[in-house]
Amino acid sequence: MGLTGARPVSMTGLKYLRHFQRSSFTVAMQAPLSANVSREMENLMQHYMTYILERGLNTPAFLRRVRKDAQAQADFDGE
Repeated sequence: MGLTGARPVSMTGLKYLRHFQRSSFTVAMQAPLSANVSREMENLMQHYMTYILERGLNTPAFLRRVRKDAQAQADFDGE
């Protein structure tokens, strides 16, 4: 039986977190990170921050909108 509020983490995500924990910031930031693992880390950190602050965050929705708008602009510029 899992812990209440516990989030699953992929093996690749766990390896990335371990690398980040054991390395200096400069070295850790050089690790290659796939789009899937990047999204997983973002979701985990959002969940963690929400847990710590005991309320939802506005920043993730804002970042999603900025990314969506940037992608739409890039698609428009590429036509």
